Order: sequence, then C-alpha cells, then structure tokens
Amino acid sequence: MKVCTKCGIEKELSEFYKSPDCLLGVLPQCKTCKNKQSLKYQKLNKSKINKQRKKWYKSNSNKIKDIKQKWRESNKTKVNEYFNKYAENLADHYVKGSITKFMKGAITHSDIPQWAIDLKRIQIKIYRELYK
Repeated sequence: MKVCTKCGIEKELSEFYKSPDCLLGVLPQCKTCKNKQSLKYQKLNKSKINKQRKKWYKSNSNKIKDIKQKWRESNKTKVNEYFNKYAENLADHYVKGSITKFMKGAITHSDIPQWAIDLKRIQIKIYRELYK
C-alpha cells in the first residue's frame, strides 16, 4: 500500500505507474492523478506537442514505413478482409478516393460535395450488379 502525494488516498501499488528511479519502484502519484496531470499538460501545450510529434515523425518516417510494411506482409489476410469489407460497404472515404482517382487529383476529398458521393455510390452499386 502507498499514499498518493496528489490526492492523499492510500492505494495498492498496482494503482501507481512503475518507475525504477523512484522509491518502491513506482511514481509518487497514482495513475488517476497522473492521467489528469498529463491531460492538463496536453491541453496547455498542444502546439508544442504537435511540433515534437511532427519532428519525430520526420526523423523516423522510414522506420515507421518499414514497420507498417512488415506488419501488412505478415497479416495479409487481415488487411484483405479489412479492405474488402471497407470497399463492400462503400464508405464515404472509399467513394471519395474513387472520385479523386477518376479526376486524377484535380479535386481533393474535402472539396467533394455529399451529393456527388451519393451519386458515385449508386454508380458503383449499379456497376457491381451488372458485372457480378
């Protein structure tokens, strides 16, 4: 048992995050208090965190791509099932991709009106029925 330095409540050690540098091998604040503190920090420092994330992503983009590619290769059935289900349901994003591909990039996803998405969805359904 340990008392949280933030809320003052005595809790089990499992209610504290592990930290080898701290006494008893856990942080002085409980998980609940630490999560609240983290959320508060994230709200106050949104732009700083976004800059750090972008910087990290730029310096690690090749590593990230390799990891994703390896995962996709080792989980081909999951990937295929996901994309088949996604395409079968004709989600807005899928239909928008179809439109932008047809327009050869002359239009972006955010520029496509809902009526165009609905019409394209109907067109795809008709095409699928004709060529079963």
